Amino acid sequence: MTFIRKPLAFTVPLALFGISSPIIASDFEVNDGETTSGVIVNSTQIQNVNNGGTSTSTSVNTGGVQNIYDGGMANRSTVTYGKQNVYSGGIANSSLIQGGTLTIDGGTSNDAFMLLGVVNIINGGISNGLTQTGGSTYVANGGIANNTTIHGNNTHMIVNDGGISNNTTIIGRNAARETINSGGISYGTTIYNGGTQYINSGGLANGAIIHDETAQQIVSAGATTHNSIMHNGLITLAGTANNTVIHGGTMEVNRTGLANNTLINNGILHIFGTSTHTTINGGQSWLYTGGFADGKTEINASGEMLMEAGSHATDVVIQGGTLSITDLTDDTTSYTAAQVDKLTLSDGYVSFLRDSEGDYAALNITELNGTGNFLFNASLAERNANFVTIAHGTGHFGVVVIDSGQEITDHTDLTVNLIHDRGGDIDFSMVTTNGRSTRAVDGGTYMYTLHSAQDKDGLDGGTVWYLGAMTDETDGGDNGGSDGGGNSGGGNLVTTPSTDAILSMANAGLNILRTELDARRVYRTNQNTERKRGEGNVWGHYLGKKSAIDPRNGAAYKLYQNGFVLGGDLNTSFERGDLVTGAYMSVSDNHVNHSRGGQSKIDSYGLGLYATWYDNRGFYLDSVMKTNRLGSQLNARMTHGGQASGNWHHYSISSAVEGGIIFKPTESLRIAPFTRITGSHINNANIKLSNGMKAETGKARSFIAEAGTRVGTQLSLGGIAFAPYLSASVEQEFAKSNQTTINGLNRFDNNQNGTSGKYSTGISVSFAQDAAFYGEASYRQGSYIEEPVQGALGIRIGF
Repeated sequence: MTFIRKPLAFTVPLALFGISSPIIASDFEVNDGETTSGVIVNSTQIQNVNNGGTSTSTSVNTGGVQNIYDGGMANRSTVTYGKQNVYSGGIANSSLIQGGTLTIDGGTSNDAFMLLGVVNIINGGISNGLTQTGGSTYVANGGIANNTTIHGNNTHMIVNDGGISNNTTIIGRNAARETINSGGISYGTTIYNGGTQYINSGGLANGAIIHDETAQQIVSAGATTHNSIMHNGLITLAGTANNTVIHGGTMEVNRTGLANNTLINNGILHIFGTSTHTTINGGQSWLYTGGFADGKTEINASGEMLMEAGSHATDVVIQGGTLSITDLTDDTTSYTAAQVDKLTLSDGYVSFLRDSEGDYAALNITELNGTGNFLFNASLAERNANFVTIAHGTGHFGVVVIDSGQEITDHTDLTVNLIHDRGGDIDFSMVTTNGRSTRAVDGGTYMYTLHSAQDKDGLDGGTVWYLGAMTDETDGGDNGGSDGGGNSGGGNLVTTPSTDAILSMANAGLNILRTELDARRVYRTNQNTERKRGEGNVWGHYLGKKSAIDPRNGAAYKLYQNGFVLGGDLNTSFERGDLVTGAYMSVSDNHVNHSRGGQSKIDSYGLGLYATWYDNRGFYLDSVMKTNRLGSQLNARMTHGGQASGNWHHYSISSAVEGGIIFKPTESLRIAPFTRITGSHINNANIKLSNGMKAETGKARSFIAEAGTRVGTQLSLGGIAFAPYLSASVEQEFAKSNQTTINGLNRFDNNQNGTSGKYSTGISVSFAQDAAFYGEASYRQGSYIEEPVQGALGIRIGF
């Protein structure tokens, strides 16, 4: 291989001539057919690669220059703070720029790698496959950058007027970015992991693809993007975006921004400016105060558009999706209601959101058509709710009102307005949140249903649809009449499931205490009839009961009780009889199944003392005193399927006194007529449920008188003694003062006074001198209660 250096300069040992300074070589020329390899171009030196010449592995150091002219080629040059210039027709392959400048001035650069420095692509120059981990690239005046990869610290590509960037890949790390200025164009940029593409005024970006949560495209006022695809990340738009597809991430349309023909499959579109022709298949589009959705907005299944007060949409079509009206805030409460010029529903939802305690949002609709559901929030306590005004339209729509434990405090007007249909041609009916038809909604103590009236409350023209209290008349009653006044329209108001659940729980405690007192009586009935001085017993048994209670107030429930009782006593003998004294404890788990849905629970823990006198003349007197802690966990199903829950506890005291005479017509037959008085008292509890309902359970009282007869016998078989018996009695509940107050306004009698009959059978089996099994089963039927089974099964051991 040969090369020519022109002009030729070299260093000679001038010391031979008495001269000490060196002679420095200058320019290198690589001409047609010539090839160089490994040349080092230092400061002030220039290598020119001319037509037909090839330079390989040249090192261009600080101050050095390599020029590649038309027909010249440079391969694998390394530029370290020098310059490489590629002119029209010249080609540079695999250049390494680690400081200095690569200028592609009409020529072509392939697969360059820049660690640091500057790349200029100008005057028709072309860069293919540049990898940039540092420094800056400038594209202008007909320059084209193809397939550039930008990543690294503060790495930047700037596309200026006349420049074109094709298929650039920006991998973020630390501030990797591409900037498209006025007159510049970017095609197919892909942005990853913190990378950013800026499109400034007059710039244009086509087909950008944005990946990863931290990737960004920022579009300034006056700039334009076409066909961007978001898989994640962020587009900030102050200019114009056409045909954007959002698969994930967020696009923000600022006040000056315009988003045309946007498709949302997932992710979020925030509109502070203007959007036209938006399709929402999934994800959300937020239309903020001052935002304008022009053209058609289609909301398909799984899609949602949210509108703030002061926003405006011209044509909204809901096909299984949701239009949500956001709650009013301090910033939006002064603006006019959200406006939709034309709203068409096909099995979709219009939903009012409720996230604060402020005013309720409203919606104005010029034209409404189709079928779907409107979901409202209401504060019955304040007679306030979301409100919809409709100029005209046709169709049938469901009305969903979220259940509440609060209620209207002004009982002279039990109504809340929801809809004003000025045209009067639209039908509305009440439905649940899942679209199932329903008659009413929970509104505190009472149920409310949907009514309609003309010219109600100054809302002239068309039809006003409003919530009114429901009555037990066949048609639900009409509350308020055409003038919005009135109370219950002639029928009895219907209570809510939450009300009934509280009444049930306030009542159930008395039944639990009664069972635990009866359980101690089962043991006493099965005591050994042969008592000795100083004799004692320890005993314990399982207790269980199933009850169905349907009191006068209609709060029906079923009680399932399971527990155990443990006790011990001692016999003291006197001249005239025996005195048995003892103590016992009880634990029971009690489930309350509410007739209108939901299952609550009451945990009972009790301690008791008892004493029984057995007179030698045949009569007995039994007494017991007991205290309990009742822990209540209410869980009721509301009308629309939600849950109302609450927790509280009571303390109680209860006692019973029973007297009877034991007759023995024969040695093995016993007949014992008896009378019994039972009293219980449970303290009041102030409670609050999760749905906002408040209540005072009231002081629950019970006073029962019972009279009956017990008949038993004794027999032995194989050394085992059996003592079966039967019992029948009549009970009368006298307590009538139990009251429960709901929401501080509505008082309900919560009594079970009336007559009941009770029938029992039991047996004691003595398998040893001081040990016996015993058990009892009973049935009870009364005016408001039926107990198909109440039973106990246990063991007694003497000592």
